[in-house]
Amino acid sequence: MTLAVLYLAGRFSYRFVAFFRHWYLDSLRVMAEFWNRLLRRLDQTLALRVTLRHFFQPLYQDRSFIGYVFGFGFRSARVFIASIIYFLIVVIAVSIYLFWAALPAYAVFNLMLELI
Repeated sequence: MTLAVLYLAGRFSYRFVAFFRHWYLDSLRVMAEFWNRLLRRLDQTLALRVTLRHFFQPLYQDRSFIGYVFGFGFRSARVFIASIIYFLIVVIAVSIYLFWAALPAYAVFNLMLELI
């Protein structure tokens, strides 16, 4: 009898820990990979890294004063817009993960309310 109780307690504790490992750590890894792929694909369109690399170079290699002014202006606007888009995507990703992380606590809370 005691061996069965110990076995069941061990299995319960194992499954309890495995659930939290799966729910929080594995889902964080999967979501992080998804959002990282999305940001990489978005960088192919917005070209933030390339724009930052050539930030102080003239636009279309026009080495006149106007080329430098327009290059700085256009690249500044492009960096600003891309940064806002990246920021919004990161905020959405964090919000989704926080919602996902709160679901087990919400379910337990509702279960406790039903039992009372």
